Amino acid sequence: MFAPNLCCTDAQRATVRNIGEEGACLVAATALPVGSELNLSFFLGGHFHPVVVLSRVIWSRAEGDRFAMGLAFAPEGAGQKLAVGRIAEYVRAARTAAPEAPSYPSGGSS
Repeated sequence: MFAPNLCCTDAQRATVRNIGEEGACLVAATALPVGSELNLSFFLGGHFHPVVVLSRVIWSRAEGDRFAMGLAFAPEGAGQKLAVGRIAEYVRAARTAAPEAPSYPSGGSS
C-alpha cells in the first residue's frame, strides 16, 4: 500500500530524526500504518538532485501530537540499490567526519 503525501502543509511536514544505512526514523503529524510504502527524497551534500528511495514503515508510535515511524529502505531493483548505496556512503562519510566525543575520567580526583 502506498502512503499519502505527508508534506501537504507546514503542519504536516515530516522530518527525518535520524538516518542509517538501512533505514530512517521519520517524525510527522500523520501516522502511517505499518507496511505502508513511501518514497523519501534526500538532498545529500554536494548533489543537486535528490536521491529517492522506496521505504516501508516497520513501526510507528505516538509522541505527543506527532508520530515517529521507523522506515526500512526497500532493497529491490537496481535503481533502488543504487539509491540506498548512495545514502549508505553518505552516512558512512558523515560518521567518519564527525569529531569524537570527548573522553572524561570516570572517577573523581584525589
